[in-house]
Amino acid sequence: MVIVVFHYGNEYSTQPNTYQIAVSHACIDNGADIVIGSHPHVIQTIETYNGKPIFYSLGNFVFDMSNSATHESLMVEMDLNNNTANIKVHPMVLVNYMPQLMNNASSTQLLENLKNESPVNMTITGGEGIISFPIE
Repeated sequence: MVIVVFHYGNEYSTQPNTYQIAVSHACIDNGADIVIGSHPHVIQTIETYNGKPIFYSLGNFVFDMSNSATHESLMVEMDLNNNTANIKVHPMVLVNYMPQLMNNASSTQLLENLKNESPVNMTITGGEGIISFPIE
């Protein structure tokens, strides 16, 4: 499995820029199984491209920014089982600059909004998102 992690994107933008999209697509086209980005300090859209997930920005995990827009983030957990990868997407919230899991209602709302804005194949159950894809 090939996982590519980038520090890219425009700060505070909830949408990936053209460079992020181009370089992420090129990684998948050249064999990457998943692309994960950071830098914008906010969550950006998630994409399923050629069957593989791209997380353009997970947001902040631990950071001391006062801007409330930077207090939501995502944590991803991957389970590899035979030829399938199952990714659990856990919404997080920073409380006193420390990450905590969001409650189910807030988590579900964040994931529903993200799914509506993103070209991603994700199911939402019990306050967490699930993205499954085959690995070769």
